[in-house]
Amino acid sequence: MISNLRDSITDGIGVRATHAVEDGLTVGVCVGLSVTSPGYAAVLLVSLGVIPKRAGPMAMLKELPDLVGEDDARAQEAYFTVSTLIGVMMGFAAGSIFPPVAGVV
Repeated sequence: MISNLRDSITDGIGVRATHAVEDGLTVGVCVGLSVTSPGYAAVLLVSLGVIPKRAGPMAMLKELPDLVGEDDARAQEAYFTVSTLIGVMMGFAAGSIFPPVAGVV
């Protein structure tokens, strides 16, 4: 189902724009989570292969450029920007709705 959705989006807006949207959503969710629930943001970054060198929201945010395909983001700035804003809202919402459980995250 998800692959069909991605294929239809790619057919509609192109590969570079799809990559820009994916990168923007990922960065946005990480930013939103790092503000509301840094533990969840750290888990998300580690699952994406990014190991923050220090603890804390700012340290995590400094690692985000490693997640972005810079060529795609620059080629499709509008898609990247809008999807980043949507991702931030999603991260804020997820971090607010699902607060971390003490001792777990």
